[in-house]
Amino acid sequence: ENRVRKYAKQHKITEVEAFQQLIAGEGTTDILLNIYRAHDVDGAPGWIPGIGYIPAAQAEDLASRASTVRDMDELYDKEAGTYETPDDIRSVVVGWDGTCSDPYCDSHEDRTQMDHRIDYEDGGPTTASNLSSKCPTHHNVKTDGRVFYLIDPHTRDKYFLYEDGTWVLVEAKGPLTPKERHWVQSVGQRVSKRRARKRAESQMKREEELRSNPPPPPEDDPPPF
Repeated sequence: ENRVRKYAKQHKITEVEAFQQLIAGEGTTDILLNIYRAHDVDGAPGWIPGIGYIPAAQAEDLASRASTVRDMDELYDKEAGTYETPDDIRSVVVGWDGTCSDPYCDSHEDRTQMDHRIDYEDGGPTTASNLSSKCPTHHNVKTDGRVFYLIDPHTRDKYFLYEDGTWVLVEAKGPLTPKERHWVQSVGQRVSKRRARKRAESQMKREEELRSNPPPPPEDDPPPF
């Protein structure tokens, strides 16, 4: 589905036409799949947009086959000089938001667009702190002026103010948010403690077996004749 959508966008054709061309072998395309994982937490699970958290072993296997490894911390302040959001900055925003950031929508990352909270035409920079993930529908709602929102710079939580005067607080739910990173660290600590406990239990069991069934004494060497 992602391949069809990307191919259609690249060649400015319909998704039906893109599907037909790809099936017929008349074209090819590549897609970007981001796997998020804490590099400083032992036993940390992975996170994939549209799927969620995956076990540490599976994340390790996928990470070993990755063509590019990015440190998200180094991209937080990166700014692009264009309206279009580069893939690396987009990956930070997706890692913060997880899905469409609207209060009433959970559209997956592959269906979202990057919205400039402060419009690019008004001087808003193309940087992660000024961007949020929006599905096309809610991107248009914001562009039309029917909703205004603020982003907490520390938590990435968003405050939405609607034209009827109501407001909604939305907690960020991506793997890069402070709450999720703390949860991952707790998981990693529990995994490390469980491994240490299993090693200690195995060692104690082995020592107990040796005490209960000591090995026979070595036989004396026969006389040399």
